Amino acid sequence: MFLAVLADESRHGYEIRQTLGQEFGELLPAMNAGQIYSTLARIERDGLVVGQSVEGDGRRKRMYELTEAGQRREYLRSLWNLDTTLVADGNQVVAELLVERAILDLKALP
Repeated sequence: MFLAVLADESRHGYEIRQTLGQEFGELLPAMNAGQIYSTLARIERDGLVVGQSVEGDGRRKRMYELTEAGQRREYLRSLWNLDTTLVADGNQVVAELLVERAILDLKALP
């Protein structure tokens, strides 16, 4: 979920928390700030995001964005969701073509 939220733009922890709340509402139990920042620290340690301190609103904020590895992971996750939806709808051929395209896209990445 964190990678999906960061796929569009870099955000700080509070923005991530707000976006998750807006997107998932009651489906997702409220996450406290500690949970948000410990998850961000873990995925940063795993090389999926990178955080950078920036000046904003008169105070420093740590903005997070996806690394190339994070972009690849999010891309594969989105394809998996699309693939399972297409297969469930009976579009096996389209799903297979999308997977083949994804493999070519991933091979083309630096």
